[in-house]
Amino acid sequence: LKLILNTSVKRNKIELLLFADNVVSSIGLANNHMKLTTIENEHWKIVVNQSANSTINPAFESGIICTKPDVFDLYNEEINRIYNNSIILDKDEIIRQGFKKH
Repeated sequence: LKLILNTSVKRNKIELLLFADNVVSSIGLANNHMKLTTIENEHWKIVVNQSANSTINPAFESGIICTKPDVFDLYNEEINRIYNNSIILDKDEIIRQGFKKH
């Protein structure tokens, strides 16, 4: 399970970064504001695209779930490109670089 977060997470959401590090296998930091999830198995290719941040928010938001393989492939290719060009963190690096709340 890979996760791409905005680079600002190191400054603004350290709790999220530390939580995510215990849940996902790899974290990439990039100039990212997308709220996309891709899920794939032997039967399904699913894209979830939402406008909301993953926080408590009283505002109206929107989203869509799509199961068309060609749409999945388009989004998944872009997500992989962003991830492959991101700063990849691991648990030891997060601790070493002192990504903690001051």
